[in-house]
Amino acid sequence: MDLDAVISAVMASAKYRTVCPELVRDLAARELAGRSGVREAARAVRNRLHQAAGAYMEGRPDYGPWSERIRAASGDPDELKAVCRSIMARHASTRERLPILDGFYGALLEGLGPVRSVLDLGCGLNPLTVPWMPAGLHIYTACDIYADMTEFVRGIFPLAGVEGRALVWNLLAGAPEIDADVTLALKILPPLELMDRSASLRLLRSVRSRALAVSFPASSLGGRSRGMTANYSRRFGELIESEPWSARRVDFPGELAFVLTR
Repeated sequence: MDLDAVISAVMASAKYRTVCPELVRDLAARELAGRSGVREAARAVRNRLHQAAGAYMEGRPDYGPWSERIRAASGDPDELKAVCRSIMARHASTRERLPILDGFYGALLEGLGPVRSVLDLGCGLNPLTVPWMPAGLHIYTACDIYADMTEFVRGIFPLAGVEGRALVWNLLAGAPEIDADVTLALKILPPLELMDRSASLRLLRSVRSRALAVSFPASSLGGRSRGMTANYSRRFGELIESEPWSARRVDFPGELAFVLTR
C-alpha cells in the first residue's frame, strides 16, 4: 500500500504524470526501503526524476505547436533544419550539441559502414537530428521515460523521412531487445547513475547493436566544467575495462564521446 501511495503521489504531479510508470515504481521501491514514510519517499523520487530528466527541459514542452512547425517545414530541407534547431534549443542536452551538429555524426559514425538503423536510448529531443544523420538511415527507434515526448517523436519521423517508432522505456531495466546497426547513449549515463549507480554497465551489456556510441557532457547544466571530461573518461574506462569492447574516443567541443565495437 505504501508503494502504491508513493507512485500515486509522484504521478499526481503535472511535471511527472507522463513518466514511465515502471520507472516510478522502481524508484519508489528503492526509496521506501531506506526512508520513513510515503511523503519522504515521494519527495525523494521526484528529486531523482528532476535531477535525471526534468532539469534538462526549458519550460513546458509545446509539442502540438512544435509538430505543426515541423509539418509546415517538412518540404524544405533547410527550413526543416532551422525549425528543428529552434526546438532542440529548448532541451539542454540537444542545445549543447547545436554548435557541433553539422559535423557530429560524420565524426561519431566514421568507419562503421552503412548505418541503416539506429536505437536512441533516453532520446529526449535528439530524434530531431535525423536531418543531419547519414543519408542511408531507414529505421529509427527512440525511447524515453516521458510518454508525451515519445508521442511527439513518433509523429515527426514520417516528416523527417524515416521509418520510426518511439517507446516509453525504463532504462534501469536495460535497453529494449532491438537489433540496430548503432545504438546511441548520448549523455544518459550520468543521469542514469543518479538513479542507480549500477545501471550504466547493466545498460551497456544489454545493447545488441554492432556499435554503441556513448557520450558525456563537458560541463554541468550551470556551465561549469570542473574537470568533468577527465572524470568521465576515467570512470568510463573503469566501467568497460573488463568488457569485450574496443573503444574509439571522439572529442567534441562541449561533449566527450566513445564509440564501442565488439
